[in-house]
Amino acid sequence: MPIVKPPNWGSWPEARRQMPEIWNGWASMSDHADRAMLKVLRSGHVHCRGNGIDECGNPIEINHLLPKLQGILFDGETVVVRYDERRTRLSVPFRPAPMLPLMEHHYTVETSARFKDLKLALDEFRDGLRFELPAEAMASDLQQRG
Repeated sequence: MPIVKPPNWGSWPEARRQMPEIWNGWASMSDHADRAMLKVLRSGHVHCRGNGIDECGNPIEINHLLPKLQGILFDGETVVVRYDERRTRLSVPFRPAPMLPLMEHHYTVETSARFKDLKLALDEFRDGLRFELPAEAMASDLQQRG
């Protein structure tokens, strides 16, 4: 039976600060680094844990938000995530008739949640980032090896 190594947990801010260790271009191209981090987290291949509070004051778990992530803002060790949320509004038909059901209208809004102690599996995150390296980083890596 294979031995499963437990995840090496680290904070989201720590993981973001370490990204230039994989490719130094992320130190000067922070927008590119932010997009790479979002893409890796949305992929579902990185274990995360943490509970936060949404805009309405309700508790929320990070794993419910990962596929819907739209942005990440770091405020010290606090992380604010922006995500898409699908909502439903019930309305009365324009010409109400007896026994006519309410109409459902579905729409998507961008909302946010705050997290104080958000963790991710650092090794999985680093592995995922390798797929987000730009072409010039891959070419220079091959030249250094060759």
